[in-house]
Amino acid sequence: MTTQIIEPYEGKKYKLDYAKGSAWVRLFKSNTTPTEHSVLGDFTTSTYPGYADQQPTWSTTANDGSDNAESHTGVVTFTCTGGGSSENAYGVLILPDNSGSPGTIVLGCYRFPTPVVMVNNGDVVSFSTIQLLQGQWPL
Repeated sequence: MTTQIIEPYEGKKYKLDYAKGSAWVRLFKSNTTPTEHSVLGDFTTSTYPGYADQQPTWSTTANDGSDNAESHTGVVTFTCTGGGSSENAYGVLILPDNSGSPGTIVLGCYRFPTPVVMVNNGDVVSFSTIQLLQGQWPL
């Protein structure tokens, strides 16, 4: 006998609050297409001048109107601080906090429609993240 478990909104909210905690945002430079089976080792972290992972403030988790738990960040901006080798930013990873550092489990990943070139002082990647429990991370 198969039993279908119903997940009330309250449970979705609890799981999302637990997972996001103080989640980190990381850019990746590998030409990787994320899948549901992606793990951190599939991606290479960006290393252009001035790059650093970011830990934005996440909004209070709320119902998105379709009974999905949802949380947002404000605008997250990554800025190149100098010239050097050209590097493409292919996408973004969301990682859990691990005692003040990014953890090793990929909570979410998104590939940009086109890579963003980061080479000159002032080149930027800027976006606002929407976190949905159902695994969608539209920008």
